[in-house]
Amino acid sequence: MIVFYNNKHLHHQGKNELFRGKMVPCFEVADRVERIMAELHRRQFNVVVPPDGIDDQVADVVNSIHDPHYLDFLKSAWTEWVALAPQNYA
Repeated sequence: MIVFYNNKHLHHQGKNELFRGKMVPCFEVADRVERIMAELHRRQFNVVVPPDGIDDQVADVVNSIHDPHYLDFLKSAWTEWVALAPQNYA
Protein backbone atom coordinates (compact mmCIF):
# COMPACT_ATOMS: atom_id res chain seq x y z
CA MET A 1 0.00 0.00 0.00
CA ILE A 2 1.31 3.42 -0.94
CA VAL A 3 0.50 6.29 1.41
CA PHE A 4 0.79 9.89 0.23
CA TYR A 5 1.65 12.45 2.87
CA ASN A 6 2.28 16.16 2.88
CA ASN A 7 3.79 18.15 5.76
CA LYS A 8 0.84 20.55 5.51
CA HIS A 9 -1.16 17.92 7.39
CA LEU A 10 0.72 18.98 10.52
CA HIS A 11 -1.00 22.37 10.34
CA HIS A 12 -4.55 21.00 10.11
CA GLN A 13 -6.19 21.92 13.39
CA GLY A 14 -9.92 22.31 12.85
CA LYS A 15 -12.15 23.83 15.49
CA ASN A 16 -15.46 22.15 14.69
CA GLU A 17 -16.89 19.60 12.33
CA LEU A 18 -20.32 18.38 11.38
CA PHE A 19 -21.05 14.95 12.92
CA ARG A 20 -24.45 13.32 12.60
CA GLY A 21 -26.05 16.68 11.88
CA LYS A 22 -24.48 18.53 14.82
CA MET A 23 -21.44 20.74 15.18
CA VAL A 24 -18.93 19.08 17.53
CA PRO A 25 -15.29 19.72 18.43
CA CYS A 26 -13.09 18.58 15.58
CA PHE A 27 -11.82 15.02 15.81
CA GLU A 28 -8.88 15.68 13.51
CA VAL A 29 -5.95 17.24 15.34
CA ALA A 30 -2.47 17.92 14.00
CA ASP A 31 -0.64 15.53 16.33
CA ARG A 32 -2.83 12.64 15.17
CA VAL A 33 -0.92 12.71 11.87
CA GLU A 34 2.35 12.13 13.71
CA ARG A 35 0.94 9.06 15.48
CA ILE A 36 -0.44 7.68 12.22
CA MET A 37 2.83 8.26 10.37
CA ALA A 38 4.84 6.56 13.15
CA GLU A 39 2.60 3.49 12.90
CA LEU A 40 2.81 3.40 9.10
CA HIS A 41 6.60 3.52 9.28
CA ARG A 42 6.64 0.84 11.99
CA ARG A 43 4.60 -1.40 9.68
CA GLN A 44 6.94 -0.54 6.80
CA PHE A 45 4.33 1.01 4.50
CA ASN A 46 5.64 2.85 1.46
CA VAL A 47 5.09 6.48 2.46
CA VAL A 48 5.52 8.96 -0.40
CA VAL A 49 6.08 12.61 0.46
CA PRO A 50 5.45 14.52 -2.76
CA PRO A 51 6.44 18.16 -3.11
CA ASP A 52 3.89 20.80 -2.14
CA GLY A 53 0.78 20.61 -4.25
CA ILE A 54 -0.45 17.66 -6.19
CA ASP A 55 2.06 16.25 -8.60
CA ASP A 56 1.26 13.90 -11.48
CA GLN A 57 1.92 10.75 -9.43
CA VAL A 58 -0.53 11.75 -6.71
CA ALA A 59 -3.11 12.95 -9.23
CA ASP A 60 -2.95 9.66 -11.13
CA VAL A 61 -3.52 7.62 -7.97
CA VAL A 62 -6.32 9.86 -6.69
CA ASN A 63 -8.09 9.79 -10.06
CA SER A 64 -7.76 6.02 -10.30
CA ILE A 65 -9.46 5.29 -6.97
CA HIS A 66 -12.04 8.06 -6.55
CA ASP A 67 -15.17 8.75 -8.54
CA PRO A 68 -14.87 11.95 -10.64
CA HIS A 69 -18.12 13.30 -9.12
CA TYR A 70 -16.67 12.92 -5.63
CA LEU A 71 -13.51 14.76 -6.63
CA ASP A 72 -15.59 17.58 -8.16
CA PHE A 73 -17.55 17.80 -4.91
CA LEU A 74 -14.34 18.09 -2.88
CA LYS A 75 -13.04 20.91 -5.08
CA SER A 76 -15.92 23.18 -4.06
CA ALA A 77 -17.27 21.71 -0.79
CA TRP A 78 -15.37 24.02 1.57
CA THR A 79 -16.18 27.18 -0.36
CA GLU A 80 -19.85 26.23 -0.55
CA TRP A 81 -19.95 25.33 3.17
CA VAL A 82 -18.55 28.72 4.19
CA ALA A 83 -20.87 30.51 1.76
CA LEU A 84 -23.88 28.96 3.51
CA ALA A 85 -23.00 30.80 6.70
CA PRO A 86 -19.78 32.70 7.51
CA GLN A 87 -19.76 31.24 11.02
CA ASN A 88 -19.00 27.86 9.43
CA TYR A 89 -15.46 29.18 9.00
CA ALA A 90 -15.03 30.05 12.66
